[in-house]
Order: sequence, then structure tokens, then C-alpha cells
Amino acid sequence: MVNNFIQLAPFPTKSSKVALLRLLLFDLSSCYFIEYFSTFIFRRDVWRERNESYQHHALSTLGTLAADEEERLLLEERKLNSILAYFLCLVTFNFVVKIFR
Repeated sequence: MVNNFIQLAPFPTKSSKVALLRLLLFDLSSCYFIEYFSTFIFRRDVWRERNESYQHHALSTLGTLAADEEERLLLEERKLNSILAYFLCLVTFNFVVKIFR
């Protein structure tokens, strides 16, 4: 119904689907690597902040400061975001496998 409404035509062959999927994956990966390496070349300070280990930010035993608490919350949020990213990668992989069958 939606295809007819916006007048989408089906792909002619399975190889065209695979070619488009490869093009999209290449575009996505090249954009990521270009952004990563351009940050490395032009903004080393930002690159170091992104890639430093967050394990050395241990909470003090005497009590937590507001900055330490915020850092702990950011670390938890980063872990949850990475779990979500892995899940989305698995879903994408599932779609890719279905296309190649």
C-alpha cells in the first residue's frame, strides 16, 4: 500500500539489492573512518579524550564529589549506549543475512 502511494518500484534482481547494500555499508564505514582519522589528524586533544580509558577515574573512598558522581553516571550511560549499539549491529546483521538467503 505504501509502495503504491509513493510509487516505489521493486528491485529488478537480487544482485541489485546486494549491490545497493554493499554501497550503503561502504558509505557508512568510510564516513566513520574519515571522521575518526580527520579527528586524529586535526584535533588530537579531542581524539585523546574519546579514546582514553575511563577506568582510571576511580571514586574516592572518603566520599564522592559531584564531578565524580557525574563521571560515574556518564560511564554507566556509555556502557548502556554500547550495549544498544551492539544490539543494533546484530539486527542489521540479521537483515543482511536475510537478504543474502
